[in-house]
Amino acid sequence: MSLKKLFLALGLLALVGVWGACVDIPNGPATNIAPDFRSQVRFVHAAPGVAANDVKVDGSTLGNIALGSATTY
Repeated sequence: MSLKKLFLALGLLALVGVWGACVDIPNGPATNIAPDFRSQVRFVHAAPGVAANDVKVDGSTLGNIALGSATTY
């Protein structure tokens, strides 16, 4: 096996491993049958000296956050 083929095989194996590690499939006795796989984000204001601002996502305002505060998920 040439060195290129070896690196290609190892690269594909690593890519599949990273992809598999990123997918979280819930299981167990109390598992929701139709899970919601959307991500959740929290915005935190951590810049001293910057005024409080509105946080907007897709045109809807999540809230006005001041220094040391955060939005909900």
